[in-house]
Amino acid sequence: PLAFGFQPGAVEHYRVAYGNQPEDLRRRVAKLAEAHHQSLSPVIGLEEHWRRAELEGAHLPERERAFFWPVARTLEYRPDAPDAQELADWTIRFGARHVVGRWDDAPAVAYVAAQRFRSPGREVTVLPEGVDPSRVNWLVGPKRETIRHILHQRGESLFVEGEGTATTPSDLEVPGSLVGELYAATPLVRVRWWEEDRTEARAQSLSRPVELPRQGRLEIATDRQELTLEAVVKPHWAEDIGRDQYGLYVGFRVGEVYQRMRWMVPGEFWMGSPQDEPERSDDETRHRVVLTQGYWLADTACTQALWQAVTGENPSDFKGAERPVEQVSWEDVQGFIDKLNGRLPGDGFRLPTEAEWEYACRAGTNTPFWFGNRLTTEQANFNGNHPYADGPKGQYRKQTVEVKGLPCNGWGLYQMHGNVWEWCSDWYGAYDTAVVDDPTGPVEGENRVLRGGGWVFGGWSVRSADRLASHPALRDHDIGFRLARGRAAGG
Repeated sequence: PLAFGFQPGAVEHYRVAYGNQPEDLRRRVAKLAEAHHQSLSPVIGLEEHWRRAELEGAHLPERERAFFWPVARTLEYRPDAPDAQELADWTIRFGARHVVGRWDDAPAVAYVAAQRFRSPGREVTVLPEGVDPSRVNWLVGPKRETIRHILHQRGESLFVEGEGTATTPSDLEVPGSLVGELYAATPLVRVRWWEEDRTEARAQSLSRPVELPRQGRLEIATDRQELTLEAVVKPHWAEDIGRDQYGLYVGFRVGEVYQRMRWMVPGEFWMGSPQDEPERSDDETRHRVVLTQGYWLADTACTQALWQAVTGENPSDFKGAERPVEQVSWEDVQGFIDKLNGRLPGDGFRLPTEAEWEYACRAGTNTPFWFGNRLTTEQANFNGNHPYADGPKGQYRKQTVEVKGLPCNGWGLYQMHGNVWEWCSDWYGAYDTAVVDDPTGPVEGENRVLRGGGWVFGGWSVRSADRLASHPALRDHDIGFRLARGRAAGG
């Protein structure tokens, strides 16, 4: 029964049967096996000891584990040695015969070295279940500085894109929807699935697609970070849910009016502007912000059609169902949100925080605008008589345009730059210059924050970092808002 011929999948069955035997019988069997192995190859004895350790739920003694160090050194550093081929073949057969949940240090390194020996120049992309990638990362790839990877979903798989230099999803020029970010310094990660009828883990390379669970959750652990992803079920307040090239979205309906919202994945970014950004203001102190919670954000400013469907009124100067509602104060917007939450279940609609707004506006970029350093009136609705940073003059429309009248950013959000200023939930105040998680602004104040610039102002006002402070009762024909939903940052 202690022979090493039975399959790893049967270990649990044999472990129970072995554990039910009297302790005295187990000791006698072990002594008989030891005596028998005195005249046989030490390798056979090693396998017997390994199998007995698996049956007893114990780890091998250090002397047995140390056997693998010279195997690993030979395969990695002396591949021309006369016995290298035999060592590689035996190590891979050993891996196929034994449960590797107890593999550590030398055995795991020897197994990976054998794979590399068999396929020189080919990347090791999958390790047996139970092999800790941190034990062998040094072997399969050189230690590097921490690299930001971007995760995209294509179909039922997760792909890692943009290793090293990519800064925005639009830089990647690959199909698929944005899921999140992952930081790692070495190529192997541990992937674990939790589903109703499945719990599984394995180590694999970042270059290999990761199967996504249809339900439950997925965990990816690197040497720098642990990332947990959960399958998303359509919210009870939404009419539909889906993914496109920009990411995950849902839509809700009030009467005949449909509004789409985009999922903003948790992440971190530089908020504010660098000292050398043209036409910046002193209140834009650059600092690092971490948003630990994802949230939904409307892909457009609130339209007049949606405002009227909820309130029965339309206060806007520039009429048009698909134009943004304007002439609404911060206080007016709170009344609208209360009515909307009364129409749809969950009481979850709100204004975005200032940090959430800028994170979404930038869509992974660090430039003044999501589309780069230069601005034209073909990209945003602003006063073209006052261009940005000595750029060319352009059209001055002298009114709002439809909310989808100009291109969306890399996360599928329309006109975060220009058209109308958008109210945020924060009181206006100086930034905390330290790294901050989920900022919500001062606890009190006189003015609320507006973001995005409007059709009246010059090009400087539509920069991602620009801020405006206004009394919450102010109404104007270039002031609107954009809905958010989800647990408020910091809440």
